[in-house]
Amino acid sequence: MNRLQQSVRVIDISIPLDEHTPVYPGDVPIRLHPQSSIRDGDVCNLSSVTMSVHSGTHIDAPYHFVRDGATVDSLLLERFWCPARVVAVNDAQSIDTRHLQPGVLEPGSAILFKTLTDANEPENEEFSGLTVAAAERLCDARVNIVGIDRGSIEGEEDPTYPVHRTLLGGDVVVLERVRLIHVEEGDYRLACFPLLIRGADGSPVRAVLFPA
Repeated sequence: MNRLQQSVRVIDISIPLDEHTPVYPGDVPIRLHPQSSIRDGDVCNLSSVTMSVHSGTHIDAPYHFVRDGATVDSLLLERFWCPARVVAVNDAQSIDTRHLQPGVLEPGSAILFKTLTDANEPENEEFSGLTVAAAERLCDARVNIVGIDRGSIEGEEDPTYPVHRTLLGGDVVVLERVRLIHVEEGDYRLACFPLLIRGADGSPVRAVLFPA
């Protein structure tokens, strides 16, 4: 049996990182800086990159909004390989407790919300994100990760970021800007390992789903 025959189906739900990648308002834009080039006579191609740790498909660690919360490097790797449920919210204007029906929430699992947004495109201004009530229920259910196909899981404009504070304060990792437009609602297994950045409040990830 060759390597292709041994392979399993992998569904990539990450978005590319380049200068066109949407960033949260006020965040550092993504820039790739060539340091050397073979075409210019250098021995190798070498680049550096500048970006926020919340660029592209990324996780928020509790430390992002919790003063003494866990940083990226202190989170167990096992958390980022877990059962996942993709929940379609269709044309709803917010994600509320009605989207969290019995059987959807399992302790230790990831819940990924699929809206009408393509994570690569500008977002629907009318969509108001996750409600605090829904965030509280997710914490009570002891889910592991809550993800969304938008740049932020936050609800209506609120400078105190209550949804982030509720989830991260409840030790629920937030996964933002996953691309789910090509993914069917249902059960999967999620892998989304962060970079080992000491003291970081977030990290880009390569998020993928495996059919259950």
